[in-house]
Amino acid sequence: MSPCCCRPASTATPPPSSPLSRRTLPNPLVVAHKTKDNKWLQIAMPQYNRHYPIFMNAIGHPELAEDPRYYPQTNLQANIEEFYDFLVAEMASRTLDEWCKLMDANDLPYAVAQTWDQLLVDKQAWASGCFYEMEYSNGNKRTMVRPPVIFEETELPPYNRGPYLGEQTELVLKNLGYTDEQVAAMIAAGEAVPMDPSLKD
Repeated sequence: MSPCCCRPASTATPPPSSPLSRRTLPNPLVVAHKTKDNKWLQIAMPQYNRHYPIFMNAIGHPELAEDPRYYPQTNLQANIEEFYDFLVAEMASRTLDEWCKLMDANDLPYAVAQTWDQLLVDKQAWASGCFYEMEYSNGNKRTMVRPPVIFEETELPPYNRGPYLGEQTELVLKNLGYTDEQVAAMIAAGEAVPMDPSLKD
């Protein structure tokens, strides 16, 4: 058997720096940018060469639509940070609503980077089955997040509440072999915690 030859660590190719800088990503048209009103818009244009000219004309910069510094994408890499800084300033010049109207009018793909509070009232998210409203016996309601994957032949399972703190204490201890008297003694001594009686259905 031939001996194994390993390259010394000192000559190995160093890993890329982490985290990656937003300013040097190959395509800045797939990055979330802050708007004038301090909200975030996720641009989703992976086909840079297709969308770049449309985007430049849409934002009022037709002179950049075929600028060889930024187009096509192969030319962009030498000027990536310069273009990124331009894009950041441009995105900060309009509010989120203004950007949404502009993107819709020009059929450009994007998504609003929503907060949790915004997602809770997003009609599309509810219609897509992303959430489920769980109602508890005390009348309280909580929004639960559905599994992120849906299989064609598998329906979403019904949501059942999880056990309350201590709800299964006695059952678990009895399954471990403790008698009713021993379980009661542990609870009385504070060695085991039962469920708050007020939470019972």
